[in-house]
Amino acid sequence: MPSLAEPLGERVCLRDGCDTRFDVGPYRHHQLFCSDRCRYAHRDATNPKAINSNRARCRRWAAEHRNVHSSNAWLLGAPAYDVMLPAAGFTLSVSPTPRWPVELRNTRALHGMVTGLLGLPHTKPVPAFALSPIQTAFGWGVITNPETAQRVANLSAEAVLFDRDVTVATGPLVRIKTPRVTKRGHRRLRIDAITPVCVRNSSSHWTHVTPTASNLGSTLLHHLPMRLGIRVDMETLRLDLVSRETQVERVPLGGKYGNAGGWSGSCIVDTNAVGEWLLRCAESLGLGGRTAFGFGRVRISNVE
Repeated sequence: MPSLAEPLGERVCLRDGCDTRFDVGPYRHHQLFCSDRCRYAHRDATNPKAINSNRARCRRWAAEHRNVHSSNAWLLGAPAYDVMLPAAGFTLSVSPTPRWPVELRNTRALHGMVTGLLGLPHTKPVPAFALSPIQTAFGWGVITNPETAQRVANLSAEAVLFDRDVTVATGPLVRIKTPRVTKRGHRRLRIDAITPVCVRNSSSHWTHVTPTASNLGSTLLHHLPMRLGIRVDMETLRLDLVSRETQVERVPLGGKYGNAGGWSGSCIVDTNAVGEWLLRCAESLGLGGRTAFGFGRVRISNVE
């Protein structure tokens, strides 16, 4: 934050679509918008209640004045949601260093350690937490609900990993922001699997080892919204598979967990704003099943 002695600067209005530049005076260094009109517009554009109210008003006007009683799903906006997703994370570090590196083939041991650390019951079909590979010495972090993450973050505790007593230290709390998708219409996106994506059918008897528009759309409409605590109407999602460069990958987890099958590689999809918003959420929460074992970590990028 600039001090009162700093000279006047130039700032761009924070509201989307406004490129107005304005000077920030010594008594207005906190100002983020060029005018009250832009400040209120930004507030309404990021408030779920205001967004849903405005959309309902537009639907009533279209039905009354244009005799329009249905909508084009490709032109729908992203779901209105709070500023933060119902998830938070923290890093893990273990001392002494495990004798074996923690990889997907043995994350069942890490899964058990984290289950005891969090003290959460197993819930189906929504996992209590997800393991996420990260660039740290230990290589793993945890994503769970904000209340649990706040309780466990920045702590040190005794635990057991690979049948060995260890000391687990958790990093600071990291909140996950809700992705902002402001553009509507067709959006071409690339999905890169950082870890294999396991999309199972509703009864979990078999796994889809090849991405299709059907199974990708199914997991985005059912499994992911449950983790977000919302319901997404299936008529609002549009998703077509354009191309794929994927391989079948089966990872033996061992013991009662058996093998985890899925696909690795990348694929390109054509989707609407609803689909992009869900995929951006999956980038943080994980795509498909077995996320509690580190599967389903994806990277979403735009395709020009």
